[in-house]
Amino acid sequence: MFCTTDNSTGITAPCNSVKESLAAIASLQRDVCKQLQDIRDNRLYQQRYSSFSEYCDTELGDWGGYIGVALILASAKAMNTPVTEVAGGV
Repeated sequence: MFCTTDNSTGITAPCNSVKESLAAIASLQRDVCKQLQDIRDNRLYQQRYSSFSEYCDTELGDWGGYIGVALILASAKAMNTPVTEVAGGV
């Protein structure tokens, strides 16, 4: 869908909706990353699992398990890294 601007208000409707959705996703991603880092760094998985990867594979398998979690954490880190610092740029 293309961005359309209402000339009377100057508001770009679909683009604003996409931006709002991306902002909501980024906020949720930050929250999830903080929770995962807390579980990993404070070893909150140790009562039931011998490793963070075992916890992820067992409890978060529907979301890609350990590999999915690693990708979530890496993408969050990348989102906070200036493009010039990302290997190869964009």
